[in-house]
Amino acid sequence: MRYLMLPVFVITLAFGSWPYVHLLRLDRALIQDDRVALTALLDLAAIRAERKRILELQTADAHNPVSHALHQLAAVLPGNDTESTVTLSWAREVLRPVPAQPNENYPSILHYSTFAFFEDFQHFLVRERNLGEHPIHIRWTLQDWVWRVTAIYD
Repeated sequence: MRYLMLPVFVITLAFGSWPYVHLLRLDRALIQDDRVALTALLDLAAIRAERKRILELQTADAHNPVSHALHQLAAVLPGNDTESTVTLSWAREVLRPVPAQPNENYPSILHYSTFAFFEDFQHFLVRERNLGEHPIHIRWTLQDWVWRVTAIYD
């Protein structure tokens, strides 16, 4: 029985540490501005879809005429198109844990991460900053045996 438990323990430990390794890779890619690594770690299509879904939920109250008018106005204003706003540069700036200062290096998100754990076997959630400090939540999803960022909530 002991010989059976050792492989199960090793596999569980490896699977449990796997998203943390990807978080470290994301941190290094952000610090070094490695666009190739960022492209591999960020699923921009999924991030766009989630941001679009959140925007639609925020303006979905069609019974309220003011909300409906704001939704129509937001649709025609430039900069509200998730296709053009959600880019690698946008993601890099949103994931920045502290506001940018002139001549400052990109800070490590590992230093500012206050929570990182599994939601289920395919989803992993990371929170930058404490809850009262306008945190950024990063949702990772296991896609084709690779952990990728699929949503950024700011």
